[in-house]
Amino acid sequence: MSKNSLAEEHEEAKPISEALKRFKRSRLVLEPSLGVLGFFLVGLCLVWSFFYFDYRSAAKRYNLSDKSDRFVWLKLENNKSSTTISSNRVGFLEESGDKCDVFDGDWVWDESYPLYRSKDCRFLDEGFRCSEFGRSDLFYTQWRWQPKHCNLPR
Repeated sequence: MSKNSLAEEHEEAKPISEALKRFKRSRLVLEPSLGVLGFFLVGLCLVWSFFYFDYRSAAKRYNLSDKSDRFVWLKLENNKSSTTISSNRVGFLEESGDKCDVFDGDWVWDESYPLYRSKDCRFLDEGFRCSEFGRSDLFYTQWRWQPKHCNLPR
């Protein structure tokens, strides 16, 4: 019986060892997919945090400027009242400038143009810098838009 009992134990142990081997194989298969899932969840949390958290409140807490350095030259203020803004309007935007239609006008030649060189302008995207992408003439830079019955400020 001892031989039979050993054989029976060996037969019973065989499925357990096979189960362990199968478990190890499945673990190797699941590890990469768990890594991808973890990476996806971390990325999703990061994107969600950009939309959820208000960076301006953190900037005020640490006395940091909430204005972008790129747009500081515009000098936009949120605290101004509408009367202050209306008093600083450009001439063609005033109530007496009803005859000024900025969409009705002509292209006119102006010797004082261009006001800048495209390679020196930080605000132009590289795709709009015609002189840097093979256009040999600069005549197109001396045309400006002149609306009828009004003058656009520079």
